[in-house]
Amino acid sequence: MNIEFAQAWLDAFFTSGEATRDFYAPDGIFTDPILDQHVEGHEQMMRLFPLWSMRDVFGSHKFIAVDYLGDDKLGVFHWVWQANFIDNFLGMPTKGATPFIEGMTVQCYNEDGKITRDWTYWDAVQCLKQLPYPIENPPATPHLWRDGWDQNTDPMTAPRPIPPALAQLEWSPGPYTKGLVDQLRVVPTGAERVARMDLIDTRAQPWLDAFFTSGEATRDFYTPDGTFEDPILDQHVVGHERMMRLFPLWSMRDLFGTHKFIATDYLGGERLGVFNWVWQANFLGDVFLGMPTGGAQPFIDGITVQVYDDNGKVIRDWTFWDGIQLAKQLPYPIVEPPQTPHMWRDGYDPATDDTSAPRPIPAELEKQNWSPGPYDGNLIEELRAKLSADVPTVTSL
Repeated sequence: MNIEFAQAWLDAFFTSGEATRDFYAPDGIFTDPILDQHVEGHEQMMRLFPLWSMRDVFGSHKFIAVDYLGDDKLGVFHWVWQANFIDNFLGMPTKGATPFIEGMTVQCYNEDGKITRDWTYWDAVQCLKQLPYPIENPPATPHLWRDGWDQNTDPMTAPRPIPPALAQLEWSPGPYTKGLVDQLRVVPTGAERVARMDLIDTRAQPWLDAFFTSGEATRDFYTPDGTFEDPILDQHVVGHERMMRLFPLWSMRDLFGTHKFIATDYLGGERLGVFNWVWQANFLGDVFLGMPTGGAQPFIDGITVQVYDDNGKVIRDWTFWDGIQLAKQLPYPIVEPPQTPHMWRDGYDPATDDTSAPRPIPAELEKQNWSPGPYDGNLIEELRAKLSADVPTVTSL
């Protein structure tokens, strides 16, 4: 697979339900945790996918793949999206805003090139920053592909329940009870071809544990010029020096509270690693990103993709997590946008750091045509060159 395949998959969403469905094996699974969508098989897909191409329902969009990492068994690609919704997004009024969002999709393929399992994550906090405030009610994620769906009884604003094993688990710094951790770990259906559960405790879990151990412990997973990226927290941190302005904060329990952070699988290999994880947070001071938590201890799903060098050090990574699931667990109304400080940047000053501002939309995306296009090919090439400039080439796992 390649970037052309990725772009064709994105284009299909605004073409027809059938066009999107046909990328999947008959028993394939489409997952967008942020929209609370876990859709199994062609029949369920056809209850959901056609809606995306209905411009009178979902408006018009720009949806561009900017890179591709992986091979014909496991693929990772990043994309940018600008949305022109009719009047609301997930029940939250947009009042004319056309949000710019970054996301990442991980796909597993069978021998025929069909998708057997995927995960799509995107920067919901970036989206929330671009909406008008206050936000009076939690975001609504309808489940119309489910058997017997009824919009009058669908709990659209309810968060997903926390897995019982995670609820029972010890808070950081642990140690965690192995039996409870084992209950959380499973090879995802449809990902058997690329699962490497033997690497979960040598690559994924030690990296997660390091965040609540020390800054040095986390830094040492990276090459000296490695890049850590969490788009949801607006963090793009290059090199050990800048990492040490950020990483130590996570292990300060008097600042960030206590946490549970468990890798649930590992896909890929020694060059490209993908792992899903679950997180429960007990924030100190009842606030997260400047938003009051009301004492909530939110449960969140996330995914991390890492590229390794020959010594197993991280060259580049991306971490995405479910900001809408988080938002559903906070008290309402939310009166101000989330805040994402940039303390790793040179010359950082908390008094002048614009923590609640969204990232600016790339000019090449802003100039692009809305769906159904066609897109301007030159603008696509310029956009990809800009946004993938520091993405390593990965063609094997």
